[in-house]
Amino acid sequence: MPKATPLWKRILRVLGLTTLICGTVVGAVCWLYWDEVERLIQPHWQEFAHGKVLEAASRYGANLPEVDEVRLKLLHEVPTSSSDKSYEPPGSDETYYVIKEKTVTGEEARAIAVLWRHLIWDQGGGAACFQPHHMVEFRNRGKTILESAVCFHCSRVTLPILLRSSTIGVVFGEGIKLPGKPTPYPLEMALDVHLGPYIPPPRKQR
Repeated sequence: MPKATPLWKRILRVLGLTTLICGTVVGAVCWLYWDEVERLIQPHWQEFAHGKVLEAASRYGANLPEVDEVRLKLLHEVPTSSSDKSYEPPGSDETYYVIKEKTVTGEEARAIAVLWRHLIWDQGGGAACFQPHHMVEFRNRGKTILESAVCFHCSRVTLPILLRSSTIGVVFGEGIKLPGKPTPYPLEMALDVHLGPYIPPPRKQR
């Protein structure tokens, strides 16, 4: 006589079949009535996503953990020399080139972190260009806390939100007035001290 199938195996088969049937039914209903399902889900998803943005802004903004090292990169749309390395900033699909990089430690690193913690997070702020020319990586004890691409043109930076890097608007603070020059932000000035200012590439002659 064939050996009887153990009870636990039969239970697992029934559960697996039930799960498959339920999943198929739910999938079919969602496909047939997707517009209605989307209408019901969208407000809850927007509220959930909004909460995650606020959570990231709090965790990586005012509550950025202690840092002992900051790695900086100055990015350019085109290479300026054969030694420039290609780099894809977080939150961007474009390839940039690292024309200068520097690692700062100790008090200099903590000073940059203080400026970062004083940023004001503004989800609706900023334009939509997002052409980051700076990368800031905050580290502590050899581990990366945050790697963020920064665009001072549209006032947006990237933060890890929902398992990926997304852009969020910021208010960089009151600029310092300099006669006959654009008004730089405190964070921008601090990065310029270490990397030098970003100089746009010359326009191609037609």
